[in-house]
Amino acid sequence: MPKLHDDIELVEIKKDKLPNKIASSLSKGITEKRILSDQFGAYYLIKKPDVLTKEDVFKGYLSHEELQKPSFDTMEHIFSIKLESAYLEILIPRLAKKMFEGILVVPENYLHVDKDKSIAVISKFINSFSEFLSQKEVVKTEPLFERKQLPKRDDLSLTSEEARFLGQLYAVALVFNLWDLLNSKLMNSGYCMDKNNVKRAAIVDFGCGGTLSYKGRHADTLAFDDPNFSPTKKVSYSFFGQNYRDHYRHGYALPFDKLVAPLLPHTIIADLFDMSKEDTISHSMLEGFCEAITTAEKNMAQDPHLLEDTLLQSFNAITLDSVIQADQLKSHLNAEFYGKPEKNSHSLVTILQQRLNSVKMLLLQFKVGIAATEIQQEVRDYYYHSQNWVKS
Repeated sequence: MPKLHDDIELVEIKKDKLPNKIASSLSKGITEKRILSDQFGAYYLIKKPDVLTKEDVFKGYLSHEELQKPSFDTMEHIFSIKLESAYLEILIPRLAKKMFEGILVVPENYLHVDKDKSIAVISKFINSFSEFLSQKEVVKTEPLFERKQLPKRDDLSLTSEEARFLGQLYAVALVFNLWDLLNSKLMNSGYCMDKNNVKRAAIVDFGCGGTLSYKGRHADTLAFDDPNFSPTKKVSYSFFGQNYRDHYRHGYALPFDKLVAPLLPHTIIADLFDMSKEDTISHSMLEGFCEAITTAEKNMAQDPHLLEDTLLQSFNAITLDSVIQADQLKSHLNAEFYGKPEKNSHSLVTILQQRLNSVKMLLLQFKVGIAATEIQQEVRDYYYHSQNWVKS
């Protein structure tokens, strides 16, 4: 069994020996999971990444012919992608916690690679965590994916407090590109009680974040799959239950770079985060959104090297008995992207700083009532034209 730092040893607990709420985690999602416990009674979820195929990873990079007969070792590259994806599940929650310290709770995550090179992410459970949207009556009646018409935000009967938490969560998701902030069952985020018995926004799944997205694909290439990634297309909230599956993977996908657009991929309730209206829920959500941005700016001002230091510390979040430790992990990563930010470098730290500024600009646009779809079109067109695809 994996061993953590501070002499914490983990053992597997069978499902019939677990509290119901902990055991229910085993049936969520499609990834392979087990439940572990330490000698102090704390529970941990250990999960393996999804199986990746050549088509999953290289579509958009290689031609159809090259996909059939690649000229390089695709399995080694896929291993690196899976390792990077798992590392992002370690890194991003740590960065988010530091940037939004005071309003956000995230799990302690650790990387483990077994002797057979199987990769796993170990995540400590958050006590009293509630995925409150998934418990709404309109959500529980039948799977959202199977409906002909998807519910709207009004159908959720949100309270002002819930809307404020959603505003906070939305801000975090935009900065870190968290496509799975809410999955198809409206799980993965919500709120919990912190150690001071204060209710806080919480996120437990960071599987699609940063530069990597669904099935190991880079966010920039998924934009190529979106038929609406074109200046000739008008962005709208046109989602219909079963048809939505066709676009769940790539809808609203944009490159992970300095400019942030307001529509998150994988958002099933299309107007969930719309803060351009004058109703009470929009105002409460905007209040939470503003609170999150203000908190992040304050934390960054107090410690200008906050992100850089957290990135360096994340390389210690590896189990003691993992066959891959920090140095080997770094050999699989882009040194510039995950390294110390230099002037004009394309580094994660620099991009996150720029994205925080971009999200702040969104706040100003929301406050004056500019619709999210209108902002989305403007940012999408910027990215489209920046590729120099349009012939003069």
